[in-house]
Amino acid sequence: MQKKSHHLFIVLFIILIVVLSGIFLILFSRIKQDKQYNELLSLGDKYLRELNYEDAAIAFQNAIEISEREQTAYLRLAETYTAAQDYNRAADVLVAGYDTADDNTLIQSRMIAVYSLVSPSRQEQIHQRIPQDVPDPTQEKPAPSVTAAASPTPTPTASLTPEAQEPSAETNSDGSFTEEQLDTIRQMLRIPENLDTTVTQSAPSYWDAGERWLIQVTFYNSEGVMIAGAAFDQQTMEMCRNIYMYSGG
Repeated sequence: MQKKSHHLFIVLFIILIVVLSGIFLILFSRIKQDKQYNELLSLGDKYLRELNYEDAAIAFQNAIEISEREQTAYLRLAETYTAAQDYNRAADVLVAGYDTADDNTLIQSRMIAVYSLVSPSRQEQIHQRIPQDVPDPTQEKPAPSVTAAASPTPTPTASLTPEAQEPSAETNSDGSFTEEQLDTIRQMLRIPENLDTTVTQSAPSYWDAGERWLIQVTFYNSEGVMIAGAAFDQQTMEMCRNIYMYSGG
């Protein structure tokens, strides 16, 4: 009897060792996975600040492959495509993140922001997921009413080509916004005054459709996470594209 009890004790001890070893391996693998995920996010953020969109996208895509249920990498990858003005791909990433991530609250707000910039097929995909927040793209819009009033004679304006557009005298010598202008932009994006942030701004680029020079301004929190941004008219400081208002993130 004592011999059988001894053997049973040995068997239970071995089982306990195997179970504990399995738990240890799972925890170790999870810690290693989290470390790799965060390292890829940091690498992608570095490339994004340098406006190296191709390498930033690769880093964020690799982060998604490691942890597809975390929303952060989807948000950063979508931000990268938006900064590169590839809005349809940004929408594809956001839709995938919305369907996969455990927490998709911020993804939902980004989908709303990019909705007006994407193709009808992407708009339909977004509407299927958040119909209460965006209009139905398949619904026919009423035709505008035609009045008999004569159109006013347009006032001749100078051509706004890249060559004719002069940088604003109020900006820095390189065409970038001054600190005072960035403070104004911060207020326009509704970022709290007491929030610790860093800001980046792109070189001025000409927007053919809008016939104006734009500067992409992006704000990050102390952890390097993008919290707000937009492309602003270099002369008027009007928000024109890629508008992400601060939402407490």
